[in-house]
Amino acid sequence: MSEGSRTVDQALNLLVELRDGGPGTVTQLARRSNLSRSATGRLLTTLTHHGFAHKIDHRYDLGFAYLRFQARLMPGLRSAAAPHLEALVAEFRETAAVAGRDRDSAVVLDHVVPDQQLVHVRYQPGTRHSLTVGAHGRCMLAADAKLQLPDADVRLIAELAEIARVGYAMSHDELEPGVTGLAAAIVDADGRALGSIGVLAPTHRLPPEEALAPAVVDAAASISTALAGDADS
Repeated sequence: MSEGSRTVDQALNLLVELRDGGPGTVTQLARRSNLSRSATGRLLTTLTHHGFAHKIDHRYDLGFAYLRFQARLMPGLRSAAAPHLEALVAEFRETAAVAGRDRDSAVVLDHVVPDQQLVHVRYQPGTRHSLTVGAHGRCMLAADAKLQLPDADVRLIAELAEIARVGYAMSHDELEPGVTGLAAAIVDADGRALGSIGVLAPTHRLPPEEALAPAVVDAAASISTALAGDADS
């Protein structure tokens, strides 16, 4: 790797550390990123100059430039999903989220957190995990009309078939112990998964499946229809 490429790689890794690990001083971030203190300081100075980091007292955190990039990530899907996220939160008083598909990963694009609960689930935008993990990921896999999983185990294939039959997926304790999620896929006109929408809650507080599932499936269908209309116009 060239020196320039190495510097870019280190800067990106530092941004990921700020996103996943939260703010820190130069010394803390250097230790967390496995970089020297001087290199970390230079990188943070450059990132701050361009708005990707900002400094409060002696601690650095993500800057607002990160939000500008996030706002441009699948804007059509995020815009179409926004009223449905609000509606799901209003009805069930639990966190609602929309995710997009990035090859073999589910990536959270947006989420709405209820303000009525003291304890709630956060599914932060930018969170990424395999499509085989969690309700958001597996409902996308199951909905894909061109699904090919040559290395998948028999149990996963059977589960995906059941998800395709009922129209939604559930997960328990996969991304976080004590959290249950239910999600349905958002698809294009050919049935290929574009993303997913769902609700996450502490397991003991998840709304009844017979009420939650139809609401989430209907939201996913409405978003799919809206996106298909945008594509035709």
